Amino acid sequence: MLPSEPSHVDHYLDRLAHQDRQALQRVRELIHGIVPGIEEIISHGIPAFRTQGIVVCGLAADDAGCAFIPFSTSVITELHVELRGYPVDRGVIRFSVKRPLPRVLVRTLVQTRVRQAQQRVRD
Repeated sequence: MLPSEPSHVDHYLDRLAHQDRQALQRVRELIHGIVPGIEEIISHGIPAFRTQGIVVCGLAADDAGCAFIPFSTSVITELHVELRGYPVDRGVIRFSVKRPLPRVLVRTLVQTRVRQAQQRVRD
């Protein structure tokens, strides 16, 4: 469930072109469905999502389009087969409203990031 009060993430999204805002909002809602109670923050100037003290991922939009940022290149390395067909550059997975990230891929990205981060904390 999304926060009931406008957040800094809402302010970030409000500045975007309609299509970019729509694409990021869809992924935002998916993330909330995958990790109930996940906290929205602004990290490095972009919307990010944190649970149990772990920053799981971020979302952004710029001239190159929309981006999903797992804040871990090891997620991208581990899921390189699943990411085929999506431009990946310097830890950023590109997508758009016309070429959205599938629900199952967002779930896999988020769950992989959480698992890897929790494993590092235990080690």
